[in-house]
Amino acid sequence: KTALASVPNGSVQSSKLATDKGRQVWSFDLKSETSTNIFVVQVDADSGRIVSKSVKSAAAAAKPKKS
Repeated sequence: KTALASVPNGSVQSSKLATDKGRQVWSFDLKSETSTNIFVVQVDADSGRIVSKSVKSAAAAAKPKKS
């Protein structure tokens, strides 16, 4: 709910539990009905507060990750 509330008309595209800077966070990729961008919202797994929010262009999000 917290992540969705930060992106108007958003829907969850993916989510995962990760460790970032020593704390566990839920990382959500959200898509908005009004934008082609992907919004990446990280929510602290303990407190439920948003710890970061960033935007990826749809083109950058479509590129496969290099390993």
